[in-house]
Amino acid sequence: MSAVKRAVMSAASFAGVLAGVLAVGGCGPAPDPAACIDRIAPSWRELGLIADDGTLVEAPNLRLLTINVGHGRSDAGAYDLRLASRSYEARLSARLQAAEADIIAIQEVLPRAQCQLAQSYPLGRDTAPSCATRSPPASCAALTCDQAHAGARDGARDQVQRLVGPGYSIACAGLDEPGIDSVDCLAVRDGFAQLFDSHADELLPPGSYEPRWGEDRAPGASFWRPQGFAPCDFTAGECNPKAAVCDRESSVFAVDLALGGDPQQRMRVVHLHPPAFGDGCRQRQLAWAFAQAERRWVTAPDEATVMIGDWNFDPDRLVQPTEEALYAAYVGPHRRLHEHDEREADCSRVATAPRIAGRRPAAIDRVVTDFAAGLCRSYGGPSGLSSFDKGRGPEPLPATPACGCCFPGDIQATAIDHLAVACDLYWPDAPLAPRELPPL
Repeated sequence: MSAVKRAVMSAASFAGVLAGVLAVGGCGPAPDPAACIDRIAPSWRELGLIADDGTLVEAPNLRLLTINVGHGRSDAGAYDLRLASRSYEARLSARLQAAEADIIAIQEVLPRAQCQLAQSYPLGRDTAPSCATRSPPASCAALTCDQAHAGARDGARDQVQRLVGPGYSIACAGLDEPGIDSVDCLAVRDGFAQLFDSHADELLPPGSYEPRWGEDRAPGASFWRPQGFAPCDFTAGECNPKAAVCDRESSVFAVDLALGGDPQQRMRVVHLHPPAFGDGCRQRQLAWAFAQAERRWVTAPDEATVMIGDWNFDPDRLVQPTEEALYAAYVGPHRRLHEHDEREADCSRVATAPRIAGRRPAAIDRVVTDFAAGLCRSYGGPSGLSSFDKGRGPEPLPATPACGCCFPGDIQATAIDHLAVACDLYWPDAPLAPRELPPL
């Protein structure tokens, strides 16, 4: 086993953790700034992988990136929570592709099925009175569902494909809920790894696109709604934190990768996007995610593990006792999984998500691994990286009377509301030849 990996819970198994979490009390105090270096994995220091200030001694050889491309508006019809502007999407895509990350986790992608709803939205044609009289003024723009409007189904690329560009294989959560597949996706650089369907024992070719991973492919690899929980629609205000409901767009799913295309060199990646509102659902989805990681530790103890995404969970700010105990059982300085969270000067985690419905800004976009060393950086955070859209948001568009369609300008201009997180890490036992990572 890699020296970076730590022993999995010595006396507690996944079942034991679930049996004991409800007996745990409240959250612990925030760490003292002087102890911040001690929040990282001791093995990083013992092996000389990091300096006393937390920086890597060796050049990073792995780049992981997670980004939530949604926004908080729920009054945009078929574009609720989704990117509407094609020009803005293109700018995000250019920066994402320039990063050349090995693994990209993307949440709140506009799925193909949702574009079918956009057939009746924007609100009217240029001959409709509503186009000229709307308040606020409507504007004409290239929209992210225009290909579906034009009926260009053959050869049309879905939003996630446009965002990551060529040279990536993509798997998206397949959920048993009509119209919401492919909201959360993982993209893997073809030179780094290929998708591997463990159920069929099949290596997928480079450039594969699997929009329903867990349903059409690798059955059982996606988890959506626990038994006894009803679906709820966040945009309709149906999701109550304390009710037995699951946001119909929340999901967690697991993907196996064949590193360098070699099925004998495997990595398990677990993508997380549990609900923001629905504590019981989120706790069960988190438990399932950790179980997916642990299952491979039993059968393949040397296999690398990545857990990545929008966790909707902050161990310091947004935490329930059950979630705190579950997280601490698997992630921490003396656990197998280690977090790579960027820290503020006072040692608190950098908040990556905004204040929503009274919740505090929180560090919910994160990466944990059991094999790599180093810390992440957030775009727009204290590391100095500019915000992912460079703070400009979508370009303002004037009202145009001679347009083919109209769209409320203020919704059209809505920008992403999370900070993207990039992690340049050092993997001591990497089975692939190192490459020079481009600047972020």
